[in-house]
Amino acid sequence: MGITRRRLILSGAGVAAIGALTALVVRDRTRTPVAELEYPAAAVHRLGKVRTPENTLAAARTSLRERPGVILECDVHALSDGTLVVNHDETIDRVASNGESGRVQDMTADQWRALRIEHPDGGASEPALFVDELFAEYEETGQILLVELKAPQAMEQFIDAVRPLRGQIIVQSFDDEVTRSFTRAGLSALQLVSGTSHPDVVDGVYAVGMHLDRISHETASRITATGAHLWTWGGRPRGP
Repeated sequence: MGITRRRLILSGAGVAAIGALTALVVRDRTRTPVAELEYPAAAVHRLGKVRTPENTLAAARTSLRERPGVILECDVHALSDGTLVVNHDETIDRVASNGESGRVQDMTADQWRALRIEHPDGGASEPALFVDELFAEYEETGQILLVELKAPQAMEQFIDAVRPLRGQIIVQSFDDEVTRSFTRAGLSALQLVSGTSHPDVVDGVYAVGMHLDRISHETASRITATGAHLWTWGGRPRGP
């Protein structure tokens, strides 16, 4: 279909998947787009990065035009003044259309506004994206966003930005302290786990995400017993 997808699959009392990422629904939440998410579902990485410049409004719009209702996934960094922007890497080296380089956190808002993101196939570049532009595009639309904060120093600004759309946004992090901050703020948090098959589940998380190779029936049962969804990506399931 031309867009990179991470799948979320839920079946009865089983798993759900993102990338192939899986989730088990066990919690009754208020009626919001996140709470009423139907499975199977799919998410596009970096807002859609195959046919359009990644992490741009053009990418998001193309993804939704080709697959209405798909979840939009992206990463957030902060500029030198704390302004939140959408970018996967810590630098712009890989995506800048004119060969610019440097760390996102060292850039000013004017520099970000002037940045163009290159097209994967040599087509027209697109403007780099601010988080407030992305959120304004989908506020009150019911569109679900899956957002990873990669700039923990900007936690306060990030939570303030997400809170008005918290029914549409799942926030995610590999850092348990960041995840705890999310849950304390009342956000739907996906606790991402790597390097272990026996994670300590953060209280109040919406979901726990692990590589499928790390999941056993015992691990899955222990996680879902806390009331969290279980999401997993890639690999093959292990035995009991």
